[in-house]
Amino acid sequence: MDTNERDTLTRNIQCTPRTDRQNQQEGTPKRHRVLEVDFKRDDNVRMAQRKRQRNYENRSRLQPNDPPDKGINQNVQSHQWNNSSYKHSAPDSSRNVKSQTVLHQALRYAIDDRLPPIRIQCIPKLTNQKEAANIIKKLLKNIEQELNRLTIRLQVPLGFDNYIVDRNEDLVCFTNSIEIFVFFSDPLHIPNSITNVNLKLVLPKKLPPQLNIVMKFVDNNISLEEVKEGLNEQYSSLYTIENMVGTMNEKARHIRFDMRSSDEYEAILNKGKFLLVGRIFDVNEFLPSPKLLICSRCPGQ
Repeated sequence: MDTNERDTLTRNIQCTPRTDRQNQQEGTPKRHRVLEVDFKRDDNVRMAQRKRQRNYENRSRLQPNDPPDKGINQNVQSHQWNNSSYKHSAPDSSRNVKSQTVLHQALRYAIDDRLPPIRIQCIPKLTNQKEAANIIKKLLKNIEQELNRLTIRLQVPLGFDNYIVDRNEDLVCFTNSIEIFVFFSDPLHIPNSITNVNLKLVLPKKLPPQLNIVMKFVDNNISLEEVKEGLNEQYSSLYTIENMVGTMNEKARHIRFDMRSSDEYEAILNKGKFLLVGRIFDVNEFLPSPKLLICSRCPGQ
């Protein structure tokens, strides 16, 4: 093809604009530009503005000092207002925790340590509650004489909170008095028989925590028998002594012991020290861990 023929072909070709070519290819008309006036006249926008205005009027009745909301063009300001109103309305968890009060019953449950029952074996066995009542009456009269002889003063009237005949047909007595419980920790304080019924006192394993003492950081090379002998040399009311579980390590451990006499118990605590094998050890009162009441219906509480 020569140059003359190529020139004539190019003259006959009609050039179209780029935008028209894109519209012809896509087959869609050019999108109309939305003006601000048309945006405000839209029915959906007007509905949203009226709803926002009603919400503001309802909130302003409760909180009149909050900033106004002037429509759809103040989204950032309304968002900040909503956050501030949420802060006012949302409950403060730290404030609620501080304001919670612990009931007296809960505190009493946490620190109240009920005394174990006093068990007395009877031979022959008891068959009904009337026989137990007759033995209790005569037993209390005998105990009253023994208390007067030992000059022991009770803070409550002499008696038990309750007593029953258990499945073994023995006598089981309940009391909240530490003096009465400690009194029954010695088998010599009760008679051997009452009304042809032989009595045998079952000794408790430990005394109440109000009479427990802890000797701290006793060397492992000092045996428990040596500690017991040292206590018996100075005091006469030692009941039990044992190593505290969970305090033993390679070098030392804590030792817990019970005292029958409240006077000797206070004398040891007032000194705060105890001389043993030529060494001085710290002694403190034993504080039992508080009991926690766990709700079975609320997990984690």
